[in-house]
Amino acid sequence: MSGHNNNIQQQVKAKIAERGIDYKQKRSDLASIAENSLPAYASVSAKARNYLDQGVICDLFEGAAPYRARYILPDYQKFLRQGCNYLNLPPAHDIHSAINYLQILYHYVPSIIDHPVYLGSIDELLSPWEKSVSRDELKRVLKYFIMHINRTFPSAFVHMNLGPKDSLTSRLWLELEGELELAIPNLSFKYHRGVTPDDLLELALTTAMKASKPYIVDDEKIASMWKELAGEGESKREEEVEYGVASCYNTLRIGGGSHTLVRLNLREAATKSSMKAGDITLFLEEVVPEAVAALAEIINYRASFLVEESGFFANSFLAREGLIDLKKFTSMGGVVGLHECVEILSGGGRMGWQENAKDRLATDYAETIIQTIASKLSLHPGKYCDGSNGKITLHAQSGIDTDLGTTAGVRIQIGKEPTLFAQMNLAARLQKYFTSGVSDIYVFEPGAKDNLQGLASIVKKGIDKGIRILSINNSSSDCVRVTGYLVKKSEVERYWKKESLRDESLRFGAPTLKNANILGRKVRSTKENKEDNE
Repeated sequence: MSGHNNNIQQQVKAKIAERGIDYKQKRSDLASIAENSLPAYASVSAKARNYLDQGVICDLFEGAAPYRARYILPDYQKFLRQGCNYLNLPPAHDIHSAINYLQILYHYVPSIIDHPVYLGSIDELLSPWEKSVSRDELKRVLKYFIMHINRTFPSAFVHMNLGPKDSLTSRLWLELEGELELAIPNLSFKYHRGVTPDDLLELALTTAMKASKPYIVDDEKIASMWKELAGEGESKREEEVEYGVASCYNTLRIGGGSHTLVRLNLREAATKSSMKAGDITLFLEEVVPEAVAALAEIINYRASFLVEESGFFANSFLAREGLIDLKKFTSMGGVVGLHECVEILSGGGRMGWQENAKDRLATDYAETIIQTIASKLSLHPGKYCDGSNGKITLHAQSGIDTDLGTTAGVRIQIGKEPTLFAQMNLAARLQKYFTSGVSDIYVFEPGAKDNLQGLASIVKKGIDKGIRILSINNSSSDCVRVTGYLVKKSEVERYWKKESLRDESLRFGAPTLKNANILGRKVRSTKENKEDNE
């Protein structure tokens, strides 16, 4: 025990003396050291612990005793409508009070980081008051709101939503994001065909070609999925099942969230199981069921600890005042490293490609593996997952900075991308299995900004194929999408010089930029706006 204590003391001293991070970052890291000092998973099975030790399952190094839900999506509309007794705030009465109240509440919303990971659908929250001020005044207050978020919540995992309906607030917000070109907050735009005007989608793409955000989200599919996932009985209630996009690209219920996220590393699963080319049957019938069972066991352990032992929901004013509800929460089982897993199992086949029989086999393997994981995961009840009808939700995990040779989620490895629509076809085949977040990233040449209709056509084709979330980026933008979040290339250079920077995400983003060859993504042209077989 003394050796364990000495090790902790050494970690604490090293963190206190670390250069290049400020007081708040040190305080957060010191809290993480305390969390990770507790004995890990004493009551889980030896098999599950073995998967953890091997790195096949990863709890993202967050300790075995969670004391706040990982992702929380408060019902901000309810908050503005009813006020908050804990914060001594009456209902909002104009756009200034609404913004001020949101700024106050954000500071009290916990998550896995020190800041909220969901800031709400800002246009829905503020548009009721947008006509009470002039256009110039509205743009001015929104600009200061964005600057407040950027300066006080220095993490690219802080996430805001817009759309799918048109409003002056959404248009001005998109304009401002393009003008300011900030990495924070992360942003998603909900697109719904027949509801979202084409020129609003084009404005979102204009912003994306400047600031590499927002994500484009298929609102119709995801809203429908969550209504079905929440359960037939609940979907018939008067209360609508609503979702938000949080953190990287996590789709979760508003008023709820996710207790935890634990991931299955498919590359490690294939490697540690000594899989060889052609062993797909063994992998699907033996490795996947056992690994998924261990994944569910660890997820349920963490959710049970959070609810039963930490007292988070019992003590939170967010729960007392109805801004979050335990019955709207789920837990997330993530996957990562599909690309490498398929390469191993197919003997070098390239998923997404159709050049030869081995490539086509790899592409089929990719879908079969994810389909099997989704099926097996659904067999394991999720503790305190009432928000998803008692099921653990499947998530394409965006990777972490220490991942080497492991591609995020179910994406194609950078540098091995096929043609534009071949990549989109694969993404469409895979994304339909994910209930709590999945995305793909497409980088375009700078000139694409002059062909917004071409970009919009590509986005619509992708959505029609089945893509649920995609990111459109400009290869020359200072803002670069790392995996699910953004960093600025100019600040990455300062990070490596050991300068103390506000953006906490740089500590993850800068190494990932290098380790995962992020800047090596294939650059596309709108001239590719044509099916490969046409």
